[in-house]
Amino acid sequence: MSLDDPPRIEGRPLVHFKACGFAGALHPVNPSCAMLQDAPAFMAELPEKAEAAIVSVPGEAAGA
Repeated sequence: MSLDDPPRIEGRPLVHFKACGFAGALHPVNPSCAMLQDAPAFMAELPEKAEAAIVSVPGEAAGA
């Protein structure tokens, strides 16, 4: 799973936020698994309102 693979572009945001000491909540969303990089993954609804989002989709889905 690419979000759980830190070297892949989809997995890098979690790695970088953690490495930089980000103190806010991180809520990865992925309907295919329960955990991503040691963080609970959510199906769709988050436990709190998100202030920002990073969306990662395959190139063909983005029209690349």
